[in-house]
Amino acid sequence: MRRTIKMPEKISKSDLRFMKNWLDNRKMGMIKFAATNGVIYGILLFVFTGLFELNENPFQEVYFSKQSIKVFMLWLFFGVFGYGLMMWWLNQYLFNKRLRKYNLVEDDLSELLNS
Repeated sequence: MRRTIKMPEKISKSDLRFMKNWLDNRKMGMIKFAATNGVIYGILLFVFTGLFELNENPFQEVYFSKQSIKVFMLWLFFGVFGYGLMMWWLNQYLFNKRLRKYNLVEDDLSELLNS
């Protein structure tokens, strides 16, 4: 016998959108999520921090020297293992907080969103 689940009436659109997006993002797994988001974050930080060095150093030295390759690898490392993993845990925490707020179980939410 299949039980029917009713959507809580006061659930906000932004909370519902966040929970749906997080369920979709979580399917890719923690490592892929952290790598994807962390690499993007690392590249952006490398480019933007390099812009501040352009006042003192030429473009080639800022972005294409041996030192810049080390800095780039460092930003990628911190992007994946810092930012990427932190965002995974933060999103999971916020997701669980919303589940508790609306008194939902994850399986019930998945069923509601897929119906």
